[in-house]
Amino acid sequence: MARTLELTPEVIRQLHVPRPGRFALLLTLDWLVIASCVALWLHWPTWWLLPPLWVIVGSRQHAIAVLMHETIHQRLSKRWPISQLAGYACAWSLLISWNSFKWNHLQHHKHLNTEADPDLTFKLKTAPADWQYPKTALQLAVLLTKDLFGYGLIAAFRRLRRYRGTPATVDGAKGSDPLLLRLIFTASFVSLWMLAAGWQAFVLLWLVPLFTTLPFMLRFRSISEHFHLSDEMPEKTRIVRASWFERELLGFGPHLIGYHVPHHRYPGVPCHNLKQLDRLLAGDDDRMNAHESLDGYLIGGRTLVRQLRSPV
Repeated sequence: MARTLELTPEVIRQLHVPRPGRFALLLTLDWLVIASCVALWLHWPTWWLLPPLWVIVGSRQHAIAVLMHETIHQRLSKRWPISQLAGYACAWSLLISWNSFKWNHLQHHKHLNTEADPDLTFKLKTAPADWQYPKTALQLAVLLTKDLFGYGLIAAFRRLRRYRGTPATVDGAKGSDPLLLRLIFTASFVSLWMLAAGWQAFVLLWLVPLFTTLPFMLRFRSISEHFHLSDEMPEKTRIVRASWFERELLGFGPHLIGYHVPHHRYPGVPCHNLKQLDRLLAGDDDRMNAHESLDGYLIGGRTLVRQLRSPV
């Protein structure tokens, strides 16, 4: 779709069209990257190779979480059960409940940045100092790296506890992930890891990133989306137009999820269309002035880390 197109109802409809093949391709590529990291480690089990592999695997775990998020908005297929099953697989591999995440996330969209926003209230309740800005360079360095040195284990368990079960769903009905199916999936998932690579690879190249680099990346993303923004701003949301290196390799915004303003305006648009949607929205001056935009997380003229050290 060309940049000269206007954001008409027909264009919006086309941007919303589910692309199951695209979803499957992204998920397959994520797992191929993880498999390549495992193969490299098995061929060359050197200790100094582990830190970069943890970053790469953590970035793909974050990418899988983004694809799980896609299924919440029913973007995999018009047939809801297909999206739900794909969502289960992504969520369970990360040890969380899909239904619980669904409820929390949809409430977040419905009550963005209010006391009824479960995402905001959970963060402010569990660790309020972590979400208060500005901070000094030292405070920021400690905050943004502490997940890599043990605190990520605490953060991950909080996340697992938060998404372990299911409160009332949006329509008021009770729902939960099917227990038997989840047990079968988990047993199969772990067994395949063991058979293909052994228990050490499973621990070192799945569980360790799950509790270190993934929480580190999720923290960057959480801060970038809704924190340290002016109360006078109509939309307390950021868009981070980061480079591929920061988005995918460092894992701060995989699958274009850093284009968060377009996502909140049109939650049903698949992640691979968010950059395209952003270009179309850029022609609306009122919309462009309603939110904060950055060039990157660490790299660029206007970066998140630089902004977090300054008053809004």
